[in-house]
Amino acid sequence: MATNTFAEICLPEARLLADLTGICYDLERARDFATRLKSALAIRSQDSSLVEPLTIASIVQYCRPFSGGKRVNVNERLLAVFTKNQRDMHDWIRAVRDRHIAHSINTFEESRPIARYWLERVEQEGIASIECNHHRVIGIGGNDADAIAELSTALLNHIGAWMEMEKSSILSVVRQMPLEKILTGADRRLHSPDLDNPKRTRS
Repeated sequence: MATNTFAEICLPEARLLADLTGICYDLERARDFATRLKSALAIRSQDSSLVEPLTIASIVQYCRPFSGGKRVNVNERLLAVFTKNQRDMHDWIRAVRDRHIAHSINTFEESRPIARYWLERVEQEGIASIECNHHRVIGIGGNDADAIAELSTALLNHIGAWMEMEKSSILSVVRQMPLEKILTGADRRLHSPDLDNPKRTRS
């Protein structure tokens, strides 16, 4: 019985494939979270505690491929996949992420100081206390969740074909290299994140 195994390859030509793999993971998770959010909204009386975290998770995961960082910037190619309506929805989701979820900027959140008093006794007792009313949008709607799933699927379909072309191209490069050089990567199998140093940038 033959054993199929692998060796890591460190080639500049493989960087795009690595980044597209990470983008696929983000979009698959965004679609999954959005689908779960739609289900939570359908049975809100039983599952309302999940609406806010699933909203945050689906939007943040969806926006990661467009938010810069260490990955190759493929925004233009990804955005070209969308129709006009899809692009408008994409821009709305990004705005919710940037101006509500990641930062407190827009009208989706408001905190207003109030003076509390007893209506029947305000003339005699005056103001009883100072507090603050806090209002916020905790979740997007079912149609918005559907849009995240739709946009993610459209991008995944495009990226899937793109990745196959990249794999074929890299395979051609690797097959021209000395086998000994490729097999030296067989020892690098365990990814060890530096959990003590979250500021450390990956290579």
